[in-house]
Amino acid sequence: MYRIKVCGEFSGLHSAIRDRVHGHKWQIEAHFLVPGQGEVRYVVPHSEVESLLLEFLATLEGQQMEQFFMCDLDPTTDEMIAMWIYKKIRERLAKEETLNGKLALEKVTVSHRSGVSVEYFEGLTNVISKLA
Repeated sequence: MYRIKVCGEFSGLHSAIRDRVHGHKWQIEAHFLVPGQGEVRYVVPHSEVESLLLEFLATLEGQQMEQFFMCDLDPTTDEMIAMWIYKKIRERLAKEETLNGKLALEKVTVSHRSGVSVEYFEGLTNVISKLA
């Protein structure tokens, strides 16, 4: 099995607990599992895999996160962003005929400062079963 990692970033605004609205540049990684044993082979076009992530980052670019996610009472967290991106990519992947069954989304990692990140995933058993 191989893992493909694609990276991107977006800039936006949010307010943390007891904080005023401020900006961040979030770094996002999406990790995909691709079947294969031992031999090196080209399974999927990397540009198509990257577009799965970049499509949703473009949606988030420049947004005020609490307004985008409609959560005025709670601050938007990296955890919330990671889960949203994961679910959007998973939904899109299920509809993408050229990639469906050739790779599975493993996890999404979100960070807005060096040394700290959040990963969202739904369990490897679930991910691997999508490749069978």
